[in-house]
Amino acid sequence: MKRVLFIILCISAILNQNSAANRSHYVSVNTLNFDAQINGVQPGDTILLESGNRRNMRISNIQGDSIHKIIVTNSGGEVIIENDNWHFGFVLSNCKYFRLTGSTDNTEKYGIRILKTGKGANGLSI
Repeated sequence: MKRVLFIILCISAILNQNSAANRSHYVSVNTLNFDAQINGVQPGDTILLESGNRRNMRISNIQGDSIHKIIVTNSGGEVIIENDNWHFGFVLSNCKYFRLTGSTDNTEKYGIRILKTGKGANGLSI
């Protein structure tokens, strides 16, 4: 009986630790480069991009795992990326086990829109 209780307590502690560890990392509209490793993003966390207009956006070093992916999404409205002279729009580099989703609000058709980039540039690079 003590052994079963001990196992249940251990499992409960692990589950509580994982759920408590999931944090949100808010990226302001003025931030154009976000390094997930430097900012302490862990598997299961969420990266929230503040709504508004940006020239471009680069996110690097997202390192989720096969069970706890890192979510990248907009927050508070549409994220609009638009420039006419930059060599990229939205870049995700050195990333694995993540989910890029366009909308957290069901009233929006698109949460992240890439309208324009410099001539010959990619709108989205992963």
